[in-house]
Amino acid sequence: MASNTKLCPVCGLLDSDSALLCDCGHEFKAHGLKKSLDNQSETILSWCLLPYQKWFVFKGRSRRKEYWMYFLFVCICSMLAGFMGGLLLLGGLLVRFLVFVNFVPGLSVQVRRLHDTNRSGWWVVIQLIPGLFRQDIFWFDISMYYLFYSGMAILAIFCAQDSHPGKNKYGPNPKTANTVSPDTT
Repeated sequence: MASNTKLCPVCGLLDSDSALLCDCGHEFKAHGLKKSLDNQSETILSWCLLPYQKWFVFKGRSRRKEYWMYFLFVCICSMLAGFMGGLLLLGGLLVRFLVFVNFVPGLSVQVRRLHDTNRSGWWVVIQLIPGLFRQDIFWFDISMYYLFYSGMAILAIFCAQDSHPGKNKYGPNPKTANTVSPDTT
């Protein structure tokens, strides 16, 4: 790829050097982000870390690969944190810290993934609402757990679906657009 192109940090699309705005609305001159696209490699770790690079970006679309690699990375880290917490007798402190650190990046990548399937990001609320209710206060505690797990199942199905073909109201399709693999350098 030519080195006179810019990689948009919001949507990952390429634009020519003369373009001031990306299709997603990101202004290049404001941040001065110009990356050379030579020697970029697509690694598993780069896909896992991409949501951390875009952790407050709730606009645009994310590919299935970005979402599920991040999900796999968080699951592996959670298992390791639980194991290490058990060995060090920390009582789940490491897992709680991991949940705290991954809340915003996980939420943002899930919203972008829902955008890729042409759904509103507000669908994430279906899994957050039951967590607000405590079991000892409400009489309908069992139904809230069913709602929680059914909401997670619905979101898992939505996130597993293929991208909406072509451009939708959230931006161009990251699979068919002129995209670049994530870069960790």
